[in-house]
Amino acid sequence: MKMRFLGNSGVNVSEIYFGAMTFGGREYWKAIGEPEQKEVSGLVSIAMEEIEL
Repeated sequence: MKMRFLGNSGVNVSEIYFGAMTFGGREYWKAIGEPEQKEVSGLVSIAMEEIEL
């Protein structure tokens, strides 16, 4: 995985970020989104194709 520094913070982070805070979509997070399992699986599959393992 390719890494790079986050601005001038000295923190080293991966170049690829995949947000998944709405996966499961319960309680407070349900207002943000509630994707179905089929959609989630498709998104994860696409993301996995993009990273170098």
